Amino acid sequence: MKLSLSVLVLLVLATFASQAALQDFDITATREKMGQERGRADGNTTVTTKEIRYRIEVKSRSFKALENVEVKYRVFYKDQEAGATGDGVLRSQNGSEKFPLVGAQATVTLSTKPFQLTTEQLDGNWYYDSGSGNKSSDRVAGIWVRVYINGQLSQEFCNPSTISRKADWKD
Repeated sequence: MKLSLSVLVLLVLATFASQAALQDFDITATREKMGQERGRADGNTTVTTKEIRYRIEVKSRSFKALENVEVKYRVFYKDQEAGATGDGVLRSQNGSEKFPLVGAQATVTLSTKPFQLTTEQLDGNWYYDSGSGNKSSDRVAGIWVRVYINGQLSQEFCNPSTISRKADWKD
């Protein structure tokens, strides 16, 4: 009995040790609104355009410096056409940044390329023939970040966590 308990404890410790190796970084992604414009289109529609980007922070948990670190990201958003029915089309924007050396316990920060989200609102007595609502809004679906060390995937981060099931990572 004591032997099997010892083996069980060793297996649990080995599992935690192997999972700890997969968590070399703390990754956060914060959405930032850079600007907003509001105007009229076609005389009966108010159009609001927001410029958005993410600030990504990657903090190393390693006690030694890491060489050849690359951070890749994909931002996903729903593009809804005015007057269209449905949930909109899932679109994405990708980018990356390389860091030749990341110090022990150091944090690197990068910003994604800005992208635009548009909201169109029809005036009170107007409607679309398609039967859709009088307002269409683009919206952020999520962000997916991957960290590579020497070309090997080290860790990934998704916000929300379900975005990896809804979308594909395409390099």
